[in-house]
Amino acid sequence: MFDSITFKNPVVAGPLVDPGMIAECLIFYRKVKIVGNTGTLKKLLKAIPPLVLLELLRNDKLEFHYLEDQIGVQSQQHQTKGTVHSLISFSSPQHTIDQEAPTLFREAAKGTIYARKFAGFIKPFRHNAFDQSSVFLDLSDSKVTEPAVKNYIAIMAPEYTNSNQIRFPIEERDLGSGFQVVKMRCSWEGGSLGNS
Repeated sequence: MFDSITFKNPVVAGPLVDPGMIAECLIFYRKVKIVGNTGTLKKLLKAIPPLVLLELLRNDKLEFHYLEDQIGVQSQQHQTKGTVHSLISFSSPQHTIDQEAPTLFREAAKGTIYARKFAGFIKPFRHNAFDQSSVFLDLSDSKVTEPAVKNYIAIMAPEYTNSNQIRFPIEERDLGSGFQVVKMRCSWEGGSLGNS
């Protein structure tokens, strides 16, 4: 038997964590860990009877880490630098574990019993230890960014057949405060995406 496996919602649009896959993994792993948000929790409580889910959490077979914040990119226009992008985390005071977990459990279980106990097993997860400098280091390496951009375009715009001419050079601006896409050029058989 393996020790543990971790599931997380996909970055691009797609299904939330699959309860069938979780059930299968409970056979082969001592523990199944899930990193998710309100939507993930709601889906699990709909697919798995709430008291069964509570029992899995209580017996340490399942571990749920609730994303209290999200990571995003903030873009600002500067007079001298042009557009500078920064990595930020953001959250909503209306979507905390203390508010979401008991409410979702009550809705799924059609009652209030065990709602607080359920919430006690949900672990908070925040990006406050997020190291932007390591991300900037990877972003500044074209061997990392250019294939990633090419794959992203293939997922988000599959109708385009892109060539190998994608260039996505990134220049760091004041470590920890932002980065800039110096010039991007993508060419396709049917057209092109201009500079940005």
